[in-house]
Amino acid sequence: MVSIIIPCYNQGAYIQEAIDSVIAQTYKDWEIIIINDGSDDAKTIEELTRLKEEGLHIIDISNSGVSVARNKGIAVANGEFILPLDADDKIAPEYLEKAVKVLLEKPHVKLVYCDCAYFGILSGISPVPAFSLEGMLFENLIFNAAVIRTADFIKSGGYDETFLAGWEDWEFWLRFIKNEAEVYKLPFIYFYYRIKEDSRNSSIKNEKRKICEQQLYKKQIDLFLHQNPNPISSLKDLLFYKKEYESLGRYRQELLQSVSYRIGNFIISPVKWLKRVFKK
Repeated sequence: MVSIIIPCYNQGAYIQEAIDSVIAQTYKDWEIIIINDGSDDAKTIEELTRLKEEGLHIIDISNSGVSVARNKGIAVANGEFILPLDADDKIAPEYLEKAVKVLLEKPHVKLVYCDCAYFGILSGISPVPAFSLEGMLFENLIFNAAVIRTADFIKSGGYDETFLAGWEDWEFWLRFIKNEAEVYKLPFIYFYYRIKEDSRNSSIKNEKRKICEQQLYKKQIDLFLHQNPNPISSLKDLLFYKKEYESLGRYRQELLQSVSYRIGNFIISPVKWLKRVFKK
């Protein structure tokens, strides 16, 4: 069985789509656990009340953040496997079937994910980079909706509940994955990430990013130092290349404004025009 863990905070307008995407799965051995993370939106409360009356498993908690919500849901999960799914996202019908097949056939694999597309106010394909442990230190290469074994989750200690500003899934994956052989990426789009209007201003986003960065790096400092044992040398290299890049930019501007460049561009312009004409 796969336990689908859906935290929900004021996402009543979207949660039915997430549920419908689970119901449409070709793999039918699943359960849905919804964690109401202290929603205070009337639409969400109405939706969750309706879903509870229809028999869905809903856990009500005070607003505590997504890490706490997921941990609470997984603590009562009955499935051998887990899929965390945000209430405003959805999955393709074949996702569970394909992911479970890999986990059953490849015992060394701990995590299965896939390619991703986005939908909502914008739509399109969101390329998922190839996985590497080195790459994971610079950006989160795995979205939260990956399929894992419940036993492996328990061994990992779960999501860090002190991560309230974000990046809790990135920090969890860094602890969860020990080597590249444990990760398997399905080469198809099975996950859909919703793009919504965001009313938060950029200064708030930047401030939250700073908090997340500091918290992540402090928690995983051993990993970062193992990958980069000489941070001061790396910083010096970065500053050197930054100065070289700035110097190149100044040279380019000087070149574009030089008399010789302007004369050369004037002479070659008719040749460029003739090439365009003959191409037509």
